Amino acid sequence: MKKRIFALLGDYYHDHDLILDSLKAAIAPMGDQVELQDIVVGDLASALLEKPDLFILNKENRLNPTDEQIQCWMTPELETQISDYVQQGGSWLAWHAGLASYPEEGPYGLMLKGMFKFHPRVNKPVKYQPRGEANFLGTPTRFEVMDEHYFVECDQANTHVFLEAESLDGVSVAGWAHQFGKGRVCCITPTHRAEGLTHPELHRLVRESIQWLL
Repeated sequence: MKKRIFALLGDYYHDHDLILDSLKAAIAPMGDQVELQDIVVGDLASALLEKPDLFILNKENRLNPTDEQIQCWMTPELETQISDYVQQGGSWLAWHAGLASYPEEGPYGLMLKGMFKFHPRVNKPVKYQPRGEANFLGTPTRFEVMDEHYFVECDQANTHVFLEAESLDGVSVAGWAHQFGKGRVCCITPTHRAEGLTHPELHRLVRESIQWLL
């Protein structure tokens, strides 16, 4: 039976089509094992009621990040629904922008056990490399691309860190995963630019994250 994957992708700073193409390339080797459905914000609540096998979020919370009055799409009700979905056996992949601008102490942030804090304004080479158990997801991830270096705050004592990112600006956690109730959560920070989103090692990281979650 095919595993159903719902994905909510793209925002002001992150091109929807580029991310979707990257995700499709990542799951292509899985063939007919999975079925991907690309949704919009307005479909999220009803999509969760369908209890898909996996939900992927690569979209930040801010709808208008350049305006003086910021509007966000994640409501307290949606946060609770997401948390309940995973606790009851669902799986969640928070990918790059899916870690950005969400309330850290809300149900969603507490479920993730980590959140984006900042990135330096200038892109530079970022090296992604394994940390901890080498084969946690599968083949250890190693690649280097010009990228935003995401620095995150992560509750490392209560999750499994398997990836880190290093640049001239320092070192930060870049991938972690854990059980949450009856479900699973995985968070990965790579990557922002086309160079990274088209990289075969990024595709493998996304694919192996998905396979662990399923």
